[in-house]
Amino acid sequence: METVEDASTYVLTFGKHNGETLGDVFKTDRGYLEWLDGNEKTDPVIKKGIAILVQAVIASRQQVKGNA
Repeated sequence: METVEDASTYVLTFGKHNGETLGDVFKTDRGYLEWLDGNEKTDPVIKKGIAILVQAVIASRQQVKGNA
């Protein structure tokens, strides 16, 4: 997983968001992703996807501030 596209389309196969993409969960339940990211048992691929999505939001916000 290397891109925002990869991260946002990654489908979770467990838990309360089983069958949903990371992108959808990022939009609707960030607390769940924070919990996943902090859980030592979470697959490193999922943690990387979460990090990619968070970084994309941070970069977007910085770009908006720079254009203001």
